Amino acid sequence: MNILAIIPCRRDSRRVAGKNLMFFGGVPSLVRTIHHLQESRRRLPIVVLTDETQAAWLADSAGARSIRELKSIAEQNDLYEVIRYALLLAHPTPIQWDATILAYPNVPIRPPGYFDRLIDALEDSGADTARGVVPGRNWGIGSIFRQSALEAILRDRRAVQGIVNHTFPLQPEEAVEIDTMEDVSWAHHLLSSEAVTASSV
Repeated sequence: MNILAIIPCRRDSRRVAGKNLMFFGGVPSLVRTIHHLQESRRRLPIVVLTDETQAAWLADSAGARSIRELKSIAEQNDLYEVIRYALLLAHPTPIQWDATILAYPNVPIRPPGYFDRLIDALEDSGADTARGVVPGRNWGIGSIFRQSALEAILRDRRAVQGIVNHTFPLQPEEAVEIDTMEDVSWAHHLLSSEAVTASSV
């Protein structure tokens, strides 16, 4: 099964400026996300769609492939246009992708094996697009699977059918999404206190 990992890494952030490139434990959050994906036993190809030069450099240096996000794509603020654009440019020669994983760069802390579990659940669900979400501390982490997303995207249809929700219950210290300055402080605290049980990077 050909699965492409896509990291959408846009410069603008309304709540926490520069959160995608913020350092945690000496490593930018974007690079930590790339490393989390690289820890997967599946060895997925990883593309980073970004409008920021520094993010592109970091992605390429970390072993992912950066794709420059066009201003026209960014202005649409449409996640499915982002996926379509990444699918078209992910590989020098055309590839028939079976599924995509969306990984957000503002999650510097994830549990070991998270993406392996996400991929397994994706395959079991019969869906073709999945993304992990961290609603907030103490809520755990969930994953959203869409049954026909790629078909809809590639056929230029807006309707996406069949949402399947899976939840992977986690402890609060296992995953942190940076959305507020409180999240920033919490992530630094966990990493500095070695309380985190997350991936090694």
